[in-house]
Amino acid sequence: MQSIQDDDFDHEECIAEFDLEERDPSMSSASPIQEMAQSVAASLPPMMAVAPSHAALRAEMNAANTSVQNRIRELMQSDPILSKFKNKSYGIQVNATSYMKAKEGASKVFAAIIDHILTLSGAVQTQTEIRNYVAGIYPSHSVPKDWTKPLPPWAIKKVKERIQNSAAPISNIQLPKAVTLSQLHKAAAAAMERHNNGLLTFRPVVEVSDTCIVINGIAFSIGENKVKGEKYKQVRVSMPKLLQALNADR
Repeated sequence: MQSIQDDDFDHEECIAEFDLEERDPSMSSASPIQEMAQSVAASLPPMMAVAPSHAALRAEMNAANTSVQNRIRELMQSDPILSKFKNKSYGIQVNATSYMKAKEGASKVFAAIIDHILTLSGAVQTQTEIRNYVAGIYPSHSVPKDWTKPLPPWAIKKVKERIQNSAAPISNIQLPKAVTLSQLHKAAAAAMERHNNGLLTFRPVVEVSDTCIVINGIAFSIGENKVKGEKYKQVRVSMPKLLQALNADR
């Protein structure tokens, strides 16, 4: 029976040479699944570190407080200077307090808020309008919404310098030692209202007795008024005399 294989057939010639080192990876095509995975991976944003939550950050701060406080107690016992106070009739108390570091640009934002409040236009604006104004200057920084926290010392110093170097009515603003943005805003708005409406502000020395009221050394007698059988003490004074007394200290 004749063989189906030709006697001249050489199977070695049918084997193509294949060298892994010389293979060009660009010549191979990826499968549809690989292409889809590569496309999805390219569209994803780079992995970023997740900021800790408020609760986690507060817990970390409390742990730091405890750790530092314990270290202070150890130093109070072992340090040659601190340990000498333990046998005294008085005590030395040292507390550790953690605080949130100011974010980048926070000082610029606070300074911009203060500067705008202490202007004729900013004093009469609402908090929202002032925040929007400052947000337009620093769009990449957050503008604080809580204006009830006391300003840091550097900001209070800036407020005082700004008021002293301003013209009336901004220069007439009076503030307590510890001030908040809310108090500063209200004081500036009140100063503008007095200025626009022609209101006068006085800080008289007033003394009250059973018979008279003394304003800056000028006395006004206290009389009695009867209404429906009831007696009420009162002081009646004309506006010219009252203004004279109020201006007596100027």
